Amino acid sequence: MFRRYLFLGILGILLSTLLVGVGGATTPAEAALTVRVINTDGQGVASRPGPHLSPTNGYGAPANATVVAQCWTWGDAVGPYVNRLWWLVSYAGRQFYVADRYLSTPNVANQPPAGQPQCGGSPPASSGTAPLVWLGSPVDGRWSTYEGAATHHRLGNASPTNDWAVDLEVGAGAPVYLYAAPQVSGVVITARVDQVGPSCYGGGGGRFVTVGLYAGSTRIGSATYAHINPTVSLGQTLNRWGSRVGTVGSYAYQPGCWEGAHVHFEMYSNRNYACFNKGFRLGQAVYRTNFLGFTGGNVASGVQRPCP
Repeated sequence: MFRRYLFLGILGILLSTLLVGVGGATTPAEAALTVRVINTDGQGVASRPGPHLSPTNGYGAPANATVVAQCWTWGDAVGPYVNRLWWLVSYAGRQFYVADRYLSTPNVANQPPAGQPQCGGSPPASSGTAPLVWLGSPVDGRWSTYEGAATHHRLGNASPTNDWAVDLEVGAGAPVYLYAAPQVSGVVITARVDQVGPSCYGGGGGRFVTVGLYAGSTRIGSATYAHINPTVSLGQTLNRWGSRVGTVGSYAYQPGCWEGAHVHFEMYSNRNYACFNKGFRLGQAVYRTNFLGFTGGNVASGVQRPCP
């Protein structure tokens, strides 16, 4: 009988210890997530004050560095699958935001790991709609004579990847202008140069300029102009109607990237998708301010789609 009571007593102590240990321990889901910096071609990541591609406030962390992901949130889409997931990370005593695309997190695109905290509990940036904005042709020229916007390639150097693209054929030296107009009464739209970079992977083909369109501090979408010589600089604020962003360039021949003077035009929507004007035929004349597409709103169900 004594042995029986002794056995039961020891068993009770073991169970109590186990339960206390389970109740008092921090589960892996509650712990901060430790990950590495990846997919940067050895460049590392910038330090960003928010879940957006611009602005930056210096260098963040080198490639393959180990960082601690504190919480996740939604922001600008980066990389394949229009991944809008971002992380607030800690590295070398500093905190900054990094796109999920550049971290070795265990989740798939747009799906935060179970149990990881959300920064501030804000809703996804892809939900709802933003004010609809109209974009006009930046040049007098022709809609591409060989390929339309439903299939034309999009810039690999622009980040994030835009929703659609088309070549506007025009002579070298022609000025390139921004024309954007809100389609919602009372909405004030501002424009800012968000990105400037090489048009072709090899660094040739001139430069591209991405102009972000904003309602207050909310980024609605953007227009990108490639194979140009820019007359604007990164971070510069522009008048949304009639600002000159550059001139059409003439460069060394690069098959598949630059094969003659033209403006490679692209559009992007931060929420939902931008759409293109379905009325243009191959080789049709296009004049400055002619309607090219919409960003913002909820007018397309995916990339490379025409406006309704």
